[in-house]
Amino acid sequence: MVSVRLENVTKRFGSVVAVRSINMYVGEGEFTVILGPSGCGKTTTLRIIAGLEYPDEGRVYFDDVDVTWVPANKRGVGMVFQSYAVWPHMTVYDNIALPLKLKKLPKDEIDRRVKEAAELLRISHLLNRYPSQLSGGERQRVAVARAIAFKPKLLLMDEPLSNLDALLRVHARAELKKLQKSLKITTIYVTHDQVEAMVLADKIVVMNEGEIQQIGTPEEVYTKPSNTFVASFIGTPPMNLVEAAIEGESIIVGGYRVEMPGVKEMNVDRVIVGVRPEDIKLNPQNTPPNGLILDGIVELVEDLGSEYIAHVKVGSITLKVKKAREERVEEGSRVKVFIEWSKLHFFDI
Repeated sequence: MVSVRLENVTKRFGSVVAVRSINMYVGEGEFTVILGPSGCGKTTTLRIIAGLEYPDEGRVYFDDVDVTWVPANKRGVGMVFQSYAVWPHMTVYDNIALPLKLKKLPKDEIDRRVKEAAELLRISHLLNRYPSQLSGGERQRVAVARAIAFKPKLLLMDEPLSNLDALLRVHARAELKKLQKSLKITTIYVTHDQVEAMVLADKIVVMNEGEIQQIGTPEEVYTKPSNTFVASFIGTPPMNLVEAAIEGESIIVGGYRVEMPGVKEMNVDRVIVGVRPEDIKLNPQNTPPNGLILDGIVELVEDLGSEYIAHVKVGSITLKVKKAREERVEEGSRVKVFIEWSKLHFFDI
């Protein structure tokens, strides 16, 4: 196992700054997920850690050893790509064994490691097959087996599940999580899928436009987003975000003026107010005094089976509300909307 530290790392491709002065730390044995939209710099960051790209500025450390200019093949890193990169003319056995043969390990050691990795990934029965005879999920497991047979200090994964169908992805990410915990190998995983990140990660690094927006546990980035990008990128559906004016002890939002104790201490005239869809109550039995009550009309109901999402018009704004199936409201109905003060998030404009 190894810890990884990036200090002020910047990478440019011509006039494009792919990664801008990022700092991050991954502890030994930790499962860290780099999360962000396409083109945000997450794969470039992973490639810099792997040694497939070199930074224009900044340093990369494994433990306390500077590996910034160490070639990829000298870093002891295993990597799993989105495309799996399995060789079609080789059997599963030979695909897993290839990096070990290139390392010129003894034949019996190669055989032991290949069978060990295949056993861990539950593909021992596939060792004599070719990739064309495998499903997408099986090819993905071959790629992971090849990476761990190498016994790397660090495992890097670049969207390894994105080519799988939805049901298989759910199964595969659970398997990956169990595997990483059993191996206790430091893992850095790149994805644009926030559900994948929340399920897999010990720590999430949220990126956008080449910069780190927030680093924290899944709970931290969900319950305490650092800005509106994180708030809107994490969560399904994302956080409701609306502009509001502040006048004295009142907040004015959607045409409503609501008294809110302590709001003037923000010392700003305008803010963005956020609330998670599941933190909004409709027609509550009891409404404690520590919140705001608004009148709304249900414009649309999205039925998701075990739950639903109601689009509720409140004044000039529409809020998305996520509720269990048994709490269903009907389209066109009038509702009371209640939000506790403690569930509100405030962001600078």
